[in-house]
Amino acid sequence: MAGEKADVFASADLGNAITLNQNNLSGEVKTFARNPLYAIAIPEVSLTTENLLDTFLNPDIKLSIAQPVSDPLGDYGIQIFRQAEDIRPGSFALLDAKAIRLSGTLPQQRNSPGGSIVYYLQDINRADIYLVYYTSALSAREISPSLEIVELPDSLKVQADYGLTVLKGATPEGSQLANYILSPTGQQILAKYGFSSPKSVRESQGVGGILLAVSVAFALHRRLMTAKQQKVQAFAAKNCEDCRSFTAKRLRTCDGFKAGDRFRELKLNSTEQLMFNTARFEFTNNVSV
Repeated sequence: MAGEKADVFASADLGNAITLNQNNLSGEVKTFARNPLYAIAIPEVSLTTENLLDTFLNPDIKLSIAQPVSDPLGDYGIQIFRQAEDIRPGSFALLDAKAIRLSGTLPQQRNSPGGSIVYYLQDINRADIYLVYYTSALSAREISPSLEIVELPDSLKVQADYGLTVLKGATPEGSQLANYILSPTGQQILAKYGFSSPKSVRESQGVGGILLAVSVAFALHRRLMTAKQQKVQAFAAKNCEDCRSFTAKRLRTCDGFKAGDRFRELKLNSTEQLMFNTARFEFTNNVSV
């Protein structure tokens, strides 16, 4: 899918970001959020922290995880099974064999972390229990309050560390966004949606989950668009006498800018020419940059 060049990489694990760094494709890898795994179950299971492993091993109970390898959440599920092996030998083979790997296309109305949980557990009864991120569990219960969120026992607890790294060649705005996410203000926003912080920002019990990657991409896109507009403004102000006191409305009504008369005698390089042509089209057609 075409789009703006990426400046910041964020993932629900550290491994992918570390790989970028080790291949000299990005800067330092930082943990910017933590998200523990919880079990979410239909009420008929009567799942509790105390009976969790016994219930997982019950052959009549449909236990599910995300698809390992392609989804870090699935890898965390496998890690829980390995920890169960340490408690009760033979558990890993049983859990790995019975666990349903959930993946595939979702209906549009369920295409969200919380919605997917409700879809698999209640809409199509694909599973009775699903190992998910805490934030996703909160989102699912907001959609379907009957679902039960159960904390894992200490011996099975797994926490997802979310990694962030600024890619090589990133714009200043990309670096600023990464710093904002790591700042106390950014950490408090994440805490509002159930994430815990590596900097020990107090976690609030906010409702709903968050599509973190989408949020980061959206914020970065907004910043990139602002930077682009500023470049267009500076270019117009520098090269068009009538646009030195720039406003979008004035630029759209500037005959010199629209016709290009003031620019034809300039020796523009390819980047400047592209910027001018793009700006002329966008502003004269009232298209926002």
